[in-house]
Amino acid sequence: MIVRKYKAPRTDPRRDSEYLRWIRTLPCIVCSTWRLPTLSNGGPVEAAHVGERGLGQKCPDNQTLPLCCWHHRTGPHAVHVLGRKFWQYWKLDRYELIAAHQRKFDRREDEAA
Repeated sequence: MIVRKYKAPRTDPRRDSEYLRWIRTLPCIVCSTWRLPTLSNGGPVEAAHVGERGLGQKCPDNQTLPLCCWHHRTGPHAVHVLGRKFWQYWKLDRYELIAAHQRKFDRREDEAA
């Protein structure tokens, strides 16, 4: 007889659905920085997990940035296509952008309180 052990669902404190919802309301950082026409054909902005992480792991939700689907996954110069070269190609400092978005989110929460 085979006994299967099932793990309990993992609760990860690094997940923050409210932060992700807020990120998805913002414009794409590439389109807005370079003043490009909306390349996602009016599609929704995605919360791209762009922070540091281990192999096969997702970074914390507070290390996401808003990207349209073209710049996140589908375009020839998307972060999923270029990888680390994405930031050099678009001349963006991802760590400063992440920190700036975290500060904006924190200020938004402080104003609501």
